[in-house]
Amino acid sequence: AARGRVEKQTWSRRRLGSLAVLAVAGLAPPLPANGDQQQSSPRKLKPLCEGCLEEPVEVDYFGGTVGAEPPRVQWADLADAGREAFEQLAGAGKVLIIENASMGGAMAGWSCERLAKEFPEARMRREYDWVTNPDDRNLQPMGQSSWVNEKTSGEESKDRLRQDKKAPPFAPFYWGVREHRNGDIGNKKVVKRIRELIAASVPRFMDAQNDKSMFDNAEFWLGAKGTGARAHMDSHCISTLSVVLSGERRWRVGPVPRMPKGAGRSKDGEVFFDDGVAYKLGWEPMFEFTVREGEAVLFPPGWIHETLNTADGCTVALTTQFNLPTPVRYYRSYYGRLRR
Repeated sequence: AARGRVEKQTWSRRRLGSLAVLAVAGLAPPLPANGDQQQSSPRKLKPLCEGCLEEPVEVDYFGGTVGAEPPRVQWADLADAGREAFEQLAGAGKVLIIENASMGGAMAGWSCERLAKEFPEARMRREYDWVTNPDDRNLQPMGQSSWVNEKTSGEESKDRLRQDKKAPPFAPFYWGVREHRNGDIGNKKVVKRIRELIAASVPRFMDAQNDKSMFDNAEFWLGAKGTGARAHMDSHCISTLSVVLSGERRWRVGPVPRMPKGAGRSKDGEVFFDDGVAYKLGWEPMFEFTVREGEAVLFPPGWIHETLNTADGCTVALTTQFNLPTPVRYYRSYYGRLRR
């Protein structure tokens, strides 16, 4: 017992905090108590083919509760543990809910009305509007704030709801800051200001050098209760952080499907599992949970995801990707399915 007490005292406060956060997501063993630690061998899935690498069982690797929440951590825990904890979590491609993630950020608490007031000259578009806006032009002035209460069913909405009754019934608005080089999200003054605001919104538990990648990949998802993004898989190869600035969103997310050998790869330039594909194939998400104002969800590349705004009024979420760290451990763990 005495040896255990001495051993505990050798751990710095920061190291203890880091281990506590990592243990929540299954990245660290329990804190040492008596020096005798026994770890069971991680469970593996059957290889996809002869010579293919084994993959960890998803529920063991990602933790959380299947059908409910992934692991949840507090901003204060990450801050106390230092950047080391977040670097390891993101590097492993963990799925997390981060409480108070917008704390201290320049846009914390911003509402749809605030965005419309601050950026009246910005332009955005309604999603799933293929008939009237086939070229995805940004036709909606943000300053004309009637969109705040708008509930419009997107194209093929009835099909999606028939395939999955939990699919979002109404189309959200999308301000694709990442498209700023196209020149139609707003004038130079708008682009300059939103760049500065995003740089001042990088959470303190992240590397500040992510400001550029977070701006270059930034998307604002906006809309009334019942609007949301349909289940889809993005084509980028870096991790996603989505912060609810105001309102509330229900998320449904799930890992990259396992494709048997010979199933083929998606074509160059093709977005695999784009709108409708997941529903048609009977997608079953691994996690279903709510992210509230100030909270964020972190998830790795390739995860199928869907959102639904659930708060009364209009919800604002800033969704973006970041370069640091690269989710190397995640790629190594699930290389067999990610390469397909």
